[in-house]
Amino acid sequence: MLTFGDALQDYRHTVDTAVNTKGSSKEYREQTIEALLRSWPGLAEIDTRKITEHQCLDWGARFSNLYSGSRYNNTLGTLRGVLQIGVDSGYLVRNAGMGVGKVHIVEKPLTFHLPVSKFCWKPLAPHPLLPKSRAPSKDLFSPSRTCRSLQ
Repeated sequence: MLTFGDALQDYRHTVDTAVNTKGSSKEYREQTIEALLRSWPGLAEIDTRKITEHQCLDWGARFSNLYSGSRYNNTLGTLRGVLQIGVDSGYLVRNAGMGVGKVHIVEKPLTFHLPVSKFCWKPLAPHPLLPKSRAPSKDLFSPSRTCRSLQ
């Protein structure tokens, strides 16, 4: 019998001995392990053959409502990694975590603010020697210290 806790020990050893992984990445992976065990009570004692895709989907639905998309995806990666230990050892035929989908993470647009007292923005004028096809589009802007309209 291979419990999730047994497979987790092997997974932790693999993470700890990974030469190309930074210490901060190893610490983060440990945080995902702790979050997984907190969010799925009794998981460490369960025989990995008894962990079903349906149980993983239920866990994913609960966990994704509590954490950010990136934390959810990385913790799901940890769950899959631990179950993969069972597959690689021949104890499991299939990784039940692979049936759980990752969430799409929407990146926030980068914004920045310049103090109005330092810069005003005006459209870039096309360079007279550039052909029209290479001229900058009208929505490009450049800083200008000469703009007096906002002062």
